[in-house]
Amino acid sequence: MFQSRNLLRQLAETDDETGRKVKQCLHNGELVPTDQFYPLLKSTMQGKMIQCRGLLIDGFPRTLAQARQL
Repeated sequence: MFQSRNLLRQLAETDDETGRKVKQCLHNGELVPTDQFYPLLKSTMQGKMIQCRGLLIDGFPRTLAQARQL
């Protein structure tokens, strides 16, 4: 199972603009904006699909707009 919150925690540890924004959202208890999260999710999913036949994503999508984008 792939947990989106673990991906966000890893991203929050990076010292770049996106990592700092994610860290601030997590610290404030806010949802990370889709435009920041989706590219990371997409690249991670593409990498995982090489290794397996499918993915179960825990914690995403949270909105109908996110589901449509996915």
